[in-house]
Amino acid sequence: MTDVEQHLQDRLTRLARQAPRPADTAARVLALRTRRRRLGAARVAGAAAVGAAVVLAVVPGRPADPPPAPAVTAEVAAGPTGPSLYDVPTRGSLAGDAAFLAGVQAIEWASPPNAALGVLSPPADTRRVLFAGDVPGGHRWALVMGRVGDQLRTAWFAGRTGAPPERLTLWLGTGDAAPGVPITLQDAGAATGPLVVVGLPGDRVEYSPGQDRDASGRLARSYAELPVVDGVSLGEVTTPLVDHAGIAIAYRGEHIVAAGAPRTLNAPLRGVPLHPDQDAAYWLRLRDCLTPQGFRVTLAPSGRDLSWTGGPVTAPDGGDLSSAERAQNTATFERCAEDVRQG
Repeated sequence: MTDVEQHLQDRLTRLARQAPRPADTAARVLALRTRRRRLGAARVAGAAAVGAAVVLAVVPGRPADPPPAPAVTAEVAAGPTGPSLYDVPTRGSLAGDAAFLAGVQAIEWASPPNAALGVLSPPADTRRVLFAGDVPGGHRWALVMGRVGDQLRTAWFAGRTGAPPERLTLWLGTGDAAPGVPITLQDAGAATGPLVVVGLPGDRVEYSPGQDRDASGRLARSYAELPVVDGVSLGEVTTPLVDHAGIAIAYRGEHIVAAGAPRTLNAPLRGVPLHPDQDAAYWLRLRDCLTPQGFRVTLAPSGRDLSWTGGPVTAPDGGDLSSAERAQNTATFERCAEDVRQG
């Protein structure tokens, strides 16, 4: 088994064991491991532009209240069998605007500068507009799915409310898409913003913006069920305080079909020190600023990058942090990075 397959198996096994039960609100608790922050502005900017990371992990056919989870293999990444998003008519407030949909379908994904990012453009006659509509905050979003060979791919296009197709910008292009797995997009540019989950008719969606501590000091999550119309959830939700803290869970019948952090646009680059001259001396100064604050810092072999964990805020039991606690550590990191940048 490769490292990638092992990582996927471990992640899906955790999701299968921790997924909340629809009938038991008090039991809806998910523990997230504090993410080790990997720095490097070029890598982060590229990932944000291309959107290559898988966000919703597939948990096909998991009963709502199962026995202990068996081993999960990497093959589940193909997604659950059954109906496909590709075959469902367009949803959204612009679903009835044939001219607009035709214009969106005609947008070339690989036109400059998208081609430089490695975005593959499916042939126009294979593209289907899954969602098109105006969303809260003055935005207009469209989700398109197409075929490249025997694989399905998706892309999100975004613009201001009222924008014609030619004024929409490719925000997120994906790798292979599973046909029956809901697709998400969240605007993380403000304290609240729109979240869209495009699934199949009959799906239900719940969302949690992060982990908090309850009265006993334990980490807990609370979930809110979002309104869904014809398989699409659209609403304004609280933006997570830190990257990947939010969780969206999609149910199909009594099974969880997807769970994970929604894909985002307009997300700030938190915890990433941007500097015009990232020479070795810069990274050494940054390390020397962070270490007294309680961060555990590891310099890259090149001397021009670093990774970090920890920070001045620690959990009472030495375990995982709440979203607010993680945000405090990130803010301290960013103050250090700014001080070093200013010299």
